[in-house]
Amino acid sequence: MQGDSYLYCAACELNPNNRHDLIFGYIALNTGSMLNHLDQHKRRGDVVPDDMRKALLTDDTTNFPEGGTAGGFFNEQLQNVT
Repeated sequence: MQGDSYLYCAACELNPNNRHDLIFGYIALNTGSMLNHLDQHKRRGDVVPDDMRKALLTDDTTNFPEGGTAGGFFNEQLQNVT
């Protein structure tokens, strides 16, 4: 999470304009978008830390205190993440 209220996947290899710069990474406007993005990385065979999903879900209310477009759905799913 950056100070501008976005979640970033810096220097993301999935971005065709990637120049190994934060600007050319992936920008998620909510937790759900970032979770979907992580799934894309996994499908591609990239290494995604096992605890990344849980960390994002745990931080959802702090990152998006007013719910953002992730809303409560992702917070409710936290109990199902191990």
